[in-house]
Amino acid sequence: MKNEQCEPDVAASAELVKLQELVVNQAGQLEALEAKLDNQEQSLRHVLGMMIEWMEEGLSPEAA
Repeated sequence: MKNEQCEPDVAASAELVKLQELVVNQAGQLEALEAKLDNQEQSLRHVLGMMIEWMEEGLSPEAA
């Protein structure tokens, strides 16, 4: 009877290990997405800044 109790514990432990690995993998993927998003945000801010400068230079009285 004790063997019957051990088998579910082993199965539950194996399932727990699989779930823990899944969580670790998901956390790694989330970190990678956050880094990519930060990079895209920096790029967008840079491009918008350049566009604003270009527009301001085009609207200056000296350009007329």
